[in-house]
Amino acid sequence: GTAGSGNATRPPEQETDASYTAPMVTGHWIGSANPLGGKVALIDATTLRVTTADAGLAPTYVAAVGESTDTDSAAIVLNVGSDTASVLHASSGDITVQSVKVHAGANRMTVSKSGRWALVWSDATLVDHPDPTEGLQDVTVLDLGVTPAVSYPLAVGYRPSRVSFGASEQHAYFVTEPGVSVIDLPDVD
Repeated sequence: GTAGSGNATRPPEQETDASYTAPMVTGHWIGSANPLGGKVALIDATTLRVTTADAGLAPTYVAAVGESTDTDSAAIVLNVGSDTASVLHASSGDITVQSVKVHAGANRMTVSKSGRWALVWSDATLVDHPDPTEGLQDVTVLDLGVTPAVSYPLAVGYRPSRVSFGASEQHAYFVTEPGVSVIDLPDVD
């Protein structure tokens, strides 16, 4: 044999399910989704502790929800393979996950500054060669201020490409091909 010769060849290192998406950062927490593995990773940048949680099928877009603290943070990830969003709450690195149904074909998320609202929508600019008759007008409004989170389906103008919240978060504005669609959000006072 070759025991002790030091010439043993090791197989090349292989990473599995390592296709994480661009990270989101909130406070000292870093989060990233893995569409191939169905997981979301949460990293505490101060301790370098990594925790993973199961999300839905093909978690792709991840966004911070509200402000984080030294021990707590929240995020939402859009699972494009299962038409759901996973709302993740982390406390001291331990993650709880809630799944919420969203409309089919969603490919973009916009979260309000306060973290109360998430708008899940279909960005026409991200669709390669869309069917000319497809308006991509479906939108899901998620109220993240209640537990469990509540979803409201609605429609906006033809082929939305941008969305923003008003300063008071009472309205959301969708830029669409024909103009601007305004959504009235419930009063949160």
